[in-house]
Amino acid sequence: MSPAAPRARGGGRVSSRGAAAAREMSAHNRRGDWAAALQIFATATAALGNRTHNAAVYVEAIRAHGALGRPARALDTFQTLQASSLPPSLIGYTAAIRACATATHWPVALSLLQDARDE
Repeated sequence: MSPAAPRARGGGRVSSRGAAAAREMSAHNRRGDWAAALQIFATATAALGNRTHNAAVYVEAIRAHGALGRPARALDTFQTLQASSLPPSLIGYTAAIRACATATHWPVALSLLQDARDE
């Protein structure tokens, strides 16, 4: 008998493939290869669907969008995470705030900070 899949915060199942994708994306982000991290996110989303990701996959995509200067895309990814059954973590909020902390998106960053405090 195989062991049960671990549970994500909030009760959803964590996909081992989703966890592997998150680890691989993190490695690419640490090397500054943000486009490769986003390619893994796109591939994993197509293969696994949003419901089987773990939150770390979204966080790594948010970080990559932020590093590429795409705060709107980072925010879209964060909002997709919020709409999923996966609860955003402080790490997710931090990644989104960093991505939005630019001259044009700082009001969004402040709003996210308040949301994080409220949770």
